Amino acid sequence: MFTENATLMLYVENVQAEYDFWKDASFEILSRDTILDFDAFDLKPHAVSTLTF
Repeated sequence: MFTENATLMLYVENVQAEYDFWKDASFEILSRDTILDFDAFDLKPHAVSTLTF
């Protein structure tokens, strides 16, 4: 379990499918952008989430 903030970058073929997965898992989407012609987004667990990694 993380007790501090952590950053993880994932490279995937289908960014929309990844976005939908994390959103369906109750993560908060903080921002969505296009960087160098690639879709990207930042997310974090919901404040009341019991999820641990």
